Amino acid sequence: LRKATLKYISDICYIWVVDDDTEGITTNDDNIELLGKKFDDIYGLVRGVFGEESNMIADKIYKDTNGSSQYDEGDEVGYSYLSMDEVCATGSKVNIVVYDINGDYSADQESGTIGYFANKDYFGFDIVGDLVTGPHLLNTTNSGKYFYVDSGFLNKSIDLLYSVLAHEFQHMIHYGVKTFPTVLFGPPLLSGTWFNEMLSMVCEDMMQTYLNTPDEDAPVARFERFASGYYQSGLVDWLDGDNDKLRYSYAGAYAFGAYLARNYGGASLIKEIATNEYVNQESITAALQACNYDETFETVFAKYMQALLLD
Repeated sequence: LRKATLKYISDICYIWVVDDDTEGITTNDDNIELLGKKFDDIYGLVRGVFGEESNMIADKIYKDTNGSSQYDEGDEVGYSYLSMDEVCATGSKVNIVVYDINGDYSADQESGTIGYFANKDYFGFDIVGDLVTGPHLLNTTNSGKYFYVDSGFLNKSIDLLYSVLAHEFQHMIHYGVKTFPTVLFGPPLLSGTWFNEMLSMVCEDMMQTYLNTPDEDAPVARFERFASGYYQSGLVDWLDGDNDKLRYSYAGAYAFGAYLARNYGGASLIKEIATNEYVNQESITAALQACNYDETFETVFAKYMQALLLD
């Protein structure tokens, strides 16, 4: 466990900086304030398209020895969804934690994990066994709405961190809309990594103007990699384990999401994809038809491939 200091407070979010961060990193309080204000600016915009993050937390419920229901340490009887405002120390505000992710900071660092969302924080107890289905990074919960950004990159490239805010917030919303309501009483609705990452990069794309992010720090920068190596990762592939190959997976997922948004209804289509009760190809088909397109994932994907060759 590591301690963090609260550095920014708004009606929407808290920003925390880990105290014992890697030697050589001095987190600039002005950058923290800029980061907080940018998140406050896009919070409503992102929710307007991608849906609203959950304000509930999954927790254990108990009965006392007299048999009355209450949330005390008594006889464990199961799990339930509880209001964050009632049981979480930070209520239902979004918490952004700044620290040197993976402890890999160096003065000339050019790559690494810049941010992440971990679903384990949506639980009021440490995760043990298989209760939580899907990827999570650690088993110790912070019990609330949390995502994490890298302190080294905050100092090195704050414009890139602005884009990461939109990216990771979409992941939080996506988990709350698609998967979290099903994890306790399953079977859980699980998105493919390509689908979730596609939506997060489209979110960055949509927020670029509002964040004033330069192209080199926005998803559009991925097109060069896509154009040079699209054949290395199919749309639904996700090449974990090799950072260089993984970049092709990101580029491919973004390229298709950018095509969808620009050719089939823009924000209206993306909102349907992000908030309907399906995931992956099925979600895209349902969203296209909800927006009155006589198309399916398969027919649109065929036209996408033709566009890459012909237009």
